Order: sequence, then C-alpha cells, then structure tokens
Amino acid sequence: MMNDWNQSLSVGNDKLDEQHKQIIKDFNKLIKEIKEIKEIKENGTGIKETAKRIEEDIRIHSAEEEKYMQENSFPGIGIHKKIHEQFLKNFLDFEEELEGTETEKLAEKAENVVGRMWVNHIEKVDSQYCEFIKNKQ
Repeated sequence: MMNDWNQSLSVGNDKLDEQHKQIIKDFNKLIKEIKEIKEIKENGTGIKETAKRIEEDIRIHSAEEEKYMQENSFPGIGIHKKIHEQFLKNFLDFEEELEGTETEKLAEKAENVVGRMWVNHIEKVDSQYCEFIKNKQ
C-alpha cells in the first residue's frame, strides 16, 4: 500500500492538495481491491470503477494544476504538461492490463510503478511550481 498524503506533499494550494489526497486515497483503494480478489475478469467491476475514477481525477487535476501554473506564469509549464501526459499514458496502459494479468503483478505495478510515480511527481515535480509561486509572492 502507498503512503497516505502528508503535509510534506502540500503544494500550497488547498484545492490541488485535496485532489492529490483523493488520488492517493483512490490508488490505495485500487491496490487493496486488486489484492483482495483472485480473478479480475469475474470480480473486477469495483476495480475497473476505481481505476476509471482515478483516470478522470488525473485528467481534471492535471488541467486545474496547469491552469494554476499558467495563472502564476510558471516558466516550466510546458515540461510539466508533458509529464502529465506521460503519467496519464502510463495509467491508461495500466488500465488496459486490468484484464488478463495476474492480480499479484497488477497490485505490485499499481503500487510501485503507478502509485509511487504519483507521489514522486508531487514531491519532485509539483514542488518546483510550488516553490516558484511561493518565491513570487
């Protein structure tokens, strides 16, 4: 299971922080759901619904975060958008694997590849615009 959101992940914007918290919470839920079932084809409805919710939340969050960066004239917005696009692509690839992949491998991938990438993104990439905006004020 991933770590829960904590204050060190704050980007200084309540709305974006809440979105980060929700996506981390949903990643944890997805990992737990995958670990609890044996066969996704027969019992995977909840997992697919959770994954779709995460996908939608990533899309909404990315758009709102990019808008926030644009409003604050963050110079790294172009690179940040590309990182968002790549993260979404990685998650969509993961969603495609939900059918026919062993649940143990899926849980590991959800946790290590997708989930940890999300937290790393907040810690390493989002912190750049957070610092820029803080220094600008």
